[in-house]
Amino acid sequence: MEDYELFDRNTKAFIFGTQTRAGQRMLDFDYLCQRDDPSVAGFITPTGGGYYKLFWGTKEIRIPRYRSIAEAAKAHPEADVGYPDTGRLQRLLRRTQRQMLW
Repeated sequence: MEDYELFDRNTKAFIFGTQTRAGQRMLDFDYLCQRDDPSVAGFITPTGGGYYKLFWGTKEIRIPRYRSIAEAAKAHPEADVGYPDTGRLQRLLRRTQRQMLW
């Protein structure tokens, strides 16, 4: 198996779901690391398109929302990482655990 870097200064990511706080934390980290441009390429939210307004340093920027992976990949072929929506999985796990205790 070849060695490779999973992330580098040019990595672009899609965020699945409406995790704007996660996106903002990624942008804050990028800005502090002095990246030339944000690592967040867009959000994949099946419920709707449009944009989320987030901050890049002190400047407000718009990050696009896409309805599907295919639509997002077509608009940003350079994106190579996906950030999953773990919030839903955590809520499902908590519910399952509660039901098992009954």
